[in-house]
Amino acid sequence: MCWFISVVSLNFLIETQGEHLSRRVLVRAPYWINFENKHSESKFHSIKKYDILNIALYCTLHQKPQMKELDDKKTQELLATIMEWELAGVVRYTHYALMVTGPNRIPIVQFFKAQATESLLHAQQAGEILTGLEGHPSQKIATIEETYKHSVKDLLEESLNHEKKALKKYKSLLEVVTDASVYLEEYARTLIGQEELHQVELKKMLRDFS
Repeated sequence: MCWFISVVSLNFLIETQGEHLSRRVLVRAPYWINFENKHSESKFHSIKKYDILNIALYCTLHQKPQMKELDDKKTQELLATIMEWELAGVVRYTHYALMVTGPNRIPIVQFFKAQATESLLHAQQAGEILTGLEGHPSQKIATIEETYKHSVKDLLEESLNHEKKALKKYKSLLEVVTDASVYLEEYARTLIGQEELHQVELKKMLRDFS
């Protein structure tokens, strides 16, 4: 059984299908592939592939990177929003640390203080990138809702909700900078990973209250 593919068609697939092509080839391709000679209507030559992974490798090596222009305005807006959100986190977690009571107060206070410190670091990182892109950070912070509920469970649930919203903001940034800036893309992915880890920690801390 042979699969006949023209060089022109293969190149077209590589350019249009990109990362999905390798997966499709691995599933459907046989061990023999015939490439049509563009300059000869009737001539074909067969190339034996010892492993279907070679086909995927061929596709990967021939993919053309397509970098796009960075949307500076949208990136600045998102970074400014992230900075304001992280600064609000500093106030939020500092407040939580002050309101914790009960026999488990000390380790939970330390946890919230560490979150406040990290939020400040994240705000500073976002601000440095923002100003590096010639943006101007505001001096305001995101709105913080006061629920007047200060049990440990309530504080942890509010923290989890805060981290979920932060994760969405970093994902929005990733969508804008992907294939436009390697540095910003790695920055966004790193922060997304950290926010996801925070959610895991908070969910584990909440298990005893379920």
